[in-house]
Amino acid sequence: MFAMKRGAWGDDPSALHALSVNGIIRTATLLDFGVTSGTISGRCRNGGPWQRILPGVIGLHNGRLSTSDRHTAAQLYGGADAVLSGHAGLALHGYQHSSTMSDVLLLIPHEQHRRKFSFVDVERSSRLPDPVGKGKLRVAPVARCLLDAARRMSRTDRCRALLTSALQRGDVSVNELTQELAEGSRRGTAVPRLVLRELSDDAHSVAEVWAQKLYATSGLPPMRHGIIVVEHLPTQVRNSPAVVLADLRAAFEHASRRPRPPVRLTERHLHTSQVTQGDVRP
Repeated sequence: MFAMKRGAWGDDPSALHALSVNGIIRTATLLDFGVTSGTISGRCRNGGPWQRILPGVIGLHNGRLSTSDRHTAAQLYGGADAVLSGHAGLALHGYQHSSTMSDVLLLIPHEQHRRKFSFVDVERSSRLPDPVGKGKLRVAPVARCLLDAARRMSRTDRCRALLTSALQRGDVSVNELTQELAEGSRRGTAVPRLVLRELSDDAHSVAEVWAQKLYATSGLPPMRHGIIVVEHLPTQVRNSPAVVLADLRAAFEHASRRPRPPVRLTERHLHTSQVTQGDVRP
């Protein structure tokens, strides 16, 4: 049955792949190209060479779906104006941990209707972001992806780890995340709002947040970050100001080039509310 050829596509099957996006194609495109609905159904049966991925979306192979297949299928399912966001968008921006997430968040215009289906979570938005092109896919900017993912997190530690990873990469600032949170949907904002309040105290990693929490119990003056200490005698400041300034500039440049230390928290700290000396490990 699967060897039967109908229409122009039967003489040149590779033309179907040329019409597809990464081997994924809309049913409407197949019909326009001369593939009948009966042929589509037959080739998508168990054991056939194709598969139905989402309503109106066909995979031109019958193997396991890759992450790219899921992203592409969701994009085609959502339509021309749809934008990938959340962990799916972060994966396309190069966030390795997010690439392990199977669900795909799809943003569509508020006046459009698509139902949540299989691995695709659909959110209608009145403030659809200007997309970033990733190949043939439309992806929300990093800040929007981060907050859309964070709004779906119930655990503060995981939200904190996600947002601090973006800060350490230099992709966003705390102010950009705070603005995106303020302008976006109000649903699910409690956890990211708490985390951004912590990060506004100039912490840029999970370990630094824990260090701040520990320091807050010390009764000492407020913690200050990013201080560069250069030692000079009072006579040097008075008699050799150019030398002092040169030392300060050199120390600043050295500190700017120095990578952040690879600190991490042990797993047990993700389930406790206190941290003790020696808990933050290299």
